[in-house]
Amino acid sequence: MDLRVIKYLIMAIPVLVGAAAILTVVLTGPGLVLENAKKNLKNIGRKKGKLLFFVILLAGYFCLWTKIRYMQYEAEPTVMIGLNYPEASRGLNPNKTRFSSGEILEDEILSQVIARGGLTNVSVDDLRKSLKVTPLMKGNEVSYEQPYIATEYLVEFQAGEGVKNLDGQTVINLLTEVYGETFIEKYSRKLNVLKPDFAGLENADYLDVENILDSALSDLEYYMAGCSDENSSFVASSTGESFGSLYHKLKNLKEVSLEKYKSYVLENGVSKDEERYVGKLNYSNQIMNVNYMKNLASYKIHLETIDLYDRDMATIVLIPTRDQDGEFYMSRTKIGVDNFSRNADSAMNRAAELSLKIENNNYAISQIQANDGGAGNAGNVENMISSIKQQMSNLSEAALKTVEEYDERTVNGYFTFTTPDHRILMEQIVQRGILLAGLLAAALAALYLVRPATKKSAALTKRKREDEE
Repeated sequence: MDLRVIKYLIMAIPVLVGAAAILTVVLTGPGLVLENAKKNLKNIGRKKGKLLFFVILLAGYFCLWTKIRYMQYEAEPTVMIGLNYPEASRGLNPNKTRFSSGEILEDEILSQVIARGGLTNVSVDDLRKSLKVTPLMKGNEVSYEQPYIATEYLVEFQAGEGVKNLDGQTVINLLTEVYGETFIEKYSRKLNVLKPDFAGLENADYLDVENILDSALSDLEYYMAGCSDENSSFVASSTGESFGSLYHKLKNLKEVSLEKYKSYVLENGVSKDEERYVGKLNYSNQIMNVNYMKNLASYKIHLETIDLYDRDMATIVLIPTRDQDGEFYMSRTKIGVDNFSRNADSAMNRAAELSLKIENNNYAISQIQANDGGAGNAGNVENMISSIKQQMSNLSEAALKTVEEYDERTVNGYFTFTTPDHRILMEQIVQRGILLAGLLAAALAALYLVRPATKKSAALTKRKREDEE
């Protein structure tokens, strides 16, 4: 028989005995019950054998409960998974994607559990049916404005068909091990952006080199800004740097050193291949000019549409809306004129950006042609590139070491896997056993007191029932 069924049957015994006592009172009647209780109280001292049997019965009940409850604990172990990273309170993974507790029992995870544990004749579906994941809720204050997001989950193993021969604790241990490793590999921060690749610089012209380096530095800068937001006080012992200090150094390299490089190349019109690069810039200008004209046309069309728009359809409509504090206010609706106006602004902004790029390309073309490619300054440009690359390499290496050291201290803190303390569990089992034995003692005592004290009392009770019928 299932241990859970046996446990509930044991817990039902005091209830059944108590129900029997109540039924006896109902059948006997108040008058006879009081008389029987007085007689039974007088006789209790003379029946030491029954008193000893009563004590042995309670002791046996207590031992039976303790044994069955402990066997159930051994057969159905549990573990509590606690999420310890900051994004968990917002229902997110460390990389800001949506957290899902369903991933704990994904096919991939369970397949690895089976493989790693060498579990034979066990399917993924059977294993999933034996495991249950339940979010744990703290407190009762949950509302529309303040929804509750669980950061603790209870995982329970319940032996069922196909997994009866498995050791539940082994399954739980394997599951937490595999899930923890998979989670860290899947959702922990990626470090590839901290390893800039300079291979593309060799074939790029000098102005394109600036674009490539600017993009790489922007990625590093953005990465460090995110780390600084996560922990602004952390300082790595291996580098002596914080995320904030690295961010400012990268920003300075981009806004000062790289800007000086760009200004020098433009001022001196330096190019690796003058004819080829000028042709590239002219072709780029042609493409951008077409897009520039399209955006200007779009801008004019939207302005004309706004003028033609039916004024009767432009009436402002207010609708009730919640603000960030959950308070209601009347919000203005979006209407057709709003969309046309927004699209017109967007088209003009794109046209302005394209115009500026075309102007910059034309300036670069004029400088390169005026200086015949600036061949005499190529050496200085190469030295500037080498210097910037070296500074980037040093900063990226320091950033990598700083992030790795930080992750070493915190990545194991993504989770806490807590199993019930054996000593505390036994205390709880014993306390519950004492409580149930006490309830059974009270129920048995009540039943003993209200039962017919003598054969005469029993006959009177029988006669009363017959009269009532």
